[in-house]
This record gives sequence, C-alpha cells and structure tokens, in this order.
Amino acid sequence: MENFTSLRPEILQNLLEKGCSFKARRVFLFLAERIKHAWFHELNISKLSLGNHKIQIQKRGIFNAKYLMTVPKDFS
Repeated sequence: MENFTSLRPEILQNLLEKGCSFKARRVFLFLAERIKHAWFHELNISKLSLGNHKIQIQKRGIFNAKYLMTVPKDFS
C-alpha cells in the first residue's frame, strides 16, 4: 500500500466505482487514508457505494465508525 504513491485519482475513482466489492473498497480507502496518500483527498468517496453492513477484518479489534469495520488494534 505504501508504494501506491503514483496512482492517478481519476483512474482509481473509476476502478473503485465499478470494479470491486464493498469490503475491498472499504479496506483500500481505510488504508489509503491511514497512510495519508496525497491522492486520497482527490477521490470523491460520496460517489462510492460502501454498503451499510458492518464487517470484521480482525476479531477483538477496534471498530472504525467511518468505514463500519473492525480493524486490528494497532491501526487505531
């Protein structure tokens, strides 16, 4: 994830809108925001369908309310 510094936001936006699951979108966005990629702020997250169900990446982790998922405690 750290090596994705040169992704183009327009292409990435299109891929996220059309090409992957809710879980993949949420995990990708969570990690991109956490790592603070420069292109993250150019994405229009309101256009992305992220679903409304809770997912669990790791049991007994920390719940992230923005992406409705439980992530490892180290990611808080």
